This record gives sequence, structure tokens and C-alpha cells, in this order.
Amino acid sequence: MADTLEAALEPLRTYLRNINEPSQRYAQILEACRVVRRGELQSLALDLRGDGKKWKEIGEIMGGVTYQRAHQFGKGK
Repeated sequence: MADTLEAALEPLRTYLRNINEPSQRYAQILEACRVVRRGELQSLALDLRGDGKKWKEIGEIMGGVTYQRAHQFGKGK
């Protein structure tokens, strides 16, 4: 396991830097952000829900979003 977030991200950075075509690289950077954000927010929401938290509490933990938005995160949206 990587000791830091920076170290954990290094393989992804290497992958992205090896894309020679700029517009393709840009598209892959955006896709990586989308995939990581969606997956990690969903995972966190579901973990919190599994710990017995209500969607309102999860929303508060996740930056003060509404319970509806927290539920959407749980669905991967």
C-alpha cells in the first residue's frame, strides 16, 4: 500500500503522461477524474450507510450535501 496519496497516484500519472496525443490525453485525464470521483464517493456513501448512518448524516459528512444527493452518490450518480 502506498504511504501517501501522491505515491498511490503515480501509476495513473505515468499512464496519462505516456499518452502522446494531447486531446486524447486530456480526454483520459477527465475520464480518470470522473471514474475516481464517482467510484470513491459511492464507496464512501455505501460504507457510511453500512455503518448505520442515515442519508441525512451521510450528506452532512460529505460536505453538507442534501440527503437526496448523498443517496445519489450511493447509487453511483
